[in-house]
Order: sequence, then structure tokens, then C-alpha cells
Amino acid sequence: MLLKRLRKKTVKGFFLKTLSILYIITILTNFCSCNYKNIDEIYVIAVKNAKESKIELDLLLSIIHTESSFNKDAVSSKGACGLMQLTPSTASFIAKKSGYSGVIDLFDAECNLFLGCRYLCYLREKFVSIDLVLCAYNAGEGRVKEWLSNPLYSYDGITINHIPYSETRQYLRKVAKNRRFMKLYLQGRGYYEKAKE
Repeated sequence: MLLKRLRKKTVKGFFLKTLSILYIITILTNFCSCNYKNIDEIYVIAVKNAKESKIELDLLLSIIHTESSFNKDAVSSKGACGLMQLTPSTASFIAKKSGYSGVIDLFDAECNLFLGCRYLCYLREKFVSIDLVLCAYNAGEGRVKEWLSNPLYSYDGITINHIPYSETRQYLRKVAKNRRFMKLYLQGRGYYEKAKE
């Protein structure tokens, strides 16, 4: 009887230690997969744009991490460019909408973050939840509106019960994972303590 209890405790302890180690490995892998040398350079620009746009900084950094791994020269196979992976057509649309009068250079961190944050604000006005905003950021505003009007994906036309695109489902998971990592990063920088002052 005592031997059975000891075995259960040993197995349970081993399982918990294994989970802890896997979690630490996930965090380290996440950290190593991003271009962390650029985070500090981008941080100042991100703080400014997050405040102006009223976007939580950890969310903004997690989107940048997911989109480009902090590589301002990133280009996707679909032609999206820079830190927040904006397409030229989206950038032009949001520049007109927000009254941006500068040169649109998507490889310039300041321009890319300004337009990317304004695009998130635009999507936030269209959709009720941050998950829907992220879906629209990834799959497009039109697609999300189609999903909301389809009873297979939305029971009420306001929320999505099932995201039909696996890429978008994975995108939401990555942003959530990266957001946890960015909260740790901001904690390490003392951001939350400074914000209280």
C-alpha cells in the first residue's frame, strides 16, 4: 500500500517536473526564435505608438514578434513587409484613413508601427473582441465579416464559434504564446513599475 502511494507521488512529481522543464524550453525557444537584438531598438517606438493608439504594449510586441520576429526587413510570400507585415495596399488605405502624410516606407520601423497600430485601431472599431481583431489582421476584414454572417461559424453574427482557417487559428495561438513571453520581457525591463509611477 505504502509502495503504491510512493510510486504515485514519484510519477506525479516526475510529470510536474517534466512539464516545468518543457515550459522553460518553450520560453527559451521562443526567445531564441526572435531577433532579440532588435527588441530594444523597437521598444521605444512601440511604447510611443501603443500609448497613442491605446493598445496594450505586450499585445503590440506579441503581434510584432508573431509577424516578423522583430525583423524590420521581413517580407512575406504574400508581399507583406516590415515589423507588422503590412501589405502596400493596406498601408496606403490606412495612411489615407489616419491622415498620415509622410512617405510610406514599410521597412522603416516608425512608419510601419505607426500604420500597423492605426490599422489595429481601425479593426478594433469594426469588431467586438481582440480575437476578432487578430483574426481580421491575419485573414482580412472581409473574411471575418463573411465568417460572422455564416451560421456555421457564428451563432449570433457578433462572435466566432469556429475559425475555418487553420492558419488563423494557429496565428491566435502564437500571439497568445508570444504575449506571455512579452509580459515577462516587459517585467524584466521594469515597464509595469514605471507605468504605475
